[in-house]
Amino acid sequence: ASSTAAINPLKIKGAKFFDSVTGEQFFIKGVAYQPSGPNGSIIDPLADPTTCKRDIEYFTDLGLNTIRVYQVDNTLNHDECMNALADKGIYLVLDLSTPKYSINRKDPRYDVEILNHYKKTADAFAGYPNVIGFFAGNEVVNNVNATHAAPFVKASIRDLKAHMKTKTRHIPIGYSTNDAAETRVQCADYFNCGEEADRVDFYGYNIYSWCGDDATFVSSQYYERTQQFSTYSAPVFLSEFGCNTNGVRSFHQVKAIFGPDMDTVFSGGIVYEYTEEKNNYGLVTITDGEVTKRQCYQNLKTELESVDPTKLTMSSYSSSLQPSQCPAIGADWNASTKIPPTPSEELCSEMYNSLECVLNEKTDPSAYGTLYGYVASKGISSADVDENGTTGTYGKYAGCSPAQRLSYMLNQYYLESHKKPTSCNFDGKANIVTPTGKSPSTS
Repeated sequence: ASSTAAINPLKIKGAKFFDSVTGEQFFIKGVAYQPSGPNGSIIDPLADPTTCKRDIEYFTDLGLNTIRVYQVDNTLNHDECMNALADKGIYLVLDLSTPKYSINRKDPRYDVEILNHYKKTADAFAGYPNVIGFFAGNEVVNNVNATHAAPFVKASIRDLKAHMKTKTRHIPIGYSTNDAAETRVQCADYFNCGEEADRVDFYGYNIYSWCGDDATFVSSQYYERTQQFSTYSAPVFLSEFGCNTNGVRSFHQVKAIFGPDMDTVFSGGIVYEYTEEKNNYGLVTITDGEVTKRQCYQNLKTELESVDPTKLTMSSYSSSLQPSQCPAIGADWNASTKIPPTPSEELCSEMYNSLECVLNEKTDPSAYGTLYGYVASKGISSADVDENGTTGTYGKYAGCSPAQRLSYMLNQYYLESHKKPTSCNFDGKANIVTPTGKSPSTS
């Protein structure tokens, strides 16, 4: 990934973004950009120069300086689109997770496969000066029942921050949250507490509470959120906004976001979303490659033209804001402050190479759960491969891939069955192998 464009990277100081060269404060005026492919399929919009160059004209017309993209293909080339965006002064906020590689709030795990995918995506975009930052999670902790997933997301933030420190530019890592009343304060505090190495570099807030023409800064609860984040030590912006429950969107909240009500606390916001999809949030409709502006497009453009947030300069700004206090575990919060260790490919390979009974490579992952359940029901302990974000206990192989973890369990069963050949078959889903290495030390 290489850049030819003349655009200045941003720099975080305290709770603000600044242009690293001019020192002027930067406010995100953005839109979510994830047009779907044929039959609603996911496509990488930054690897399709024809499409992205067409849409950049509209971003510029709207007066935007940022897009948020949720999913890309890290094996493709993004130079042309990223340089075209940079030429127009447009930055990118990119999500690293995908449906396949993400922390599942129902059964939260963080392993070598997820970390490797995040790193590959970050590496593919590390060379572009117009990347504002990467989200290591979007709305994972979306209610009280999902709070035990927070330590896994936080561990991924820590590991991505460490990874970016090996690069020429330390691109910041953040988290994007939903507006859940019972967890929003604890969630914000959790991701901004503890060691600097573990904390978010920035925080995104997805909020849809400003609905209809009668809504105000106070009635929409934007006032409460501004109060909440007024003492937050990392930059915060609205990573999605734009309620659509009251017909055509007028976007009156833009005056609050980019005006004196909020511009001292929030660093702008990102409208959801550019293209009209099934959920009816589009600023434009695209049919056979032709773009048609909807009424809300013009409304947003008019509102953005009318605002001029007060900008600070990096040299004159200093922040005395302190990191948050970690929330205590209680009725509304079940996340331990002890987060999982960095998944180690070396440790996992060493463990796997010491096994005598392993999963057949052709076994479909959909069968893993049944196999796991079967050997567990036979009394095989899963302590070494299990992890628990509430108690903060993580087995030594918990960060290994699903296939490695299951092979470890199958091998335990095989050994406890005195290596009977029939105890390592499972209808051809497992097979006996000769170990190629010694078992890792149990330290």
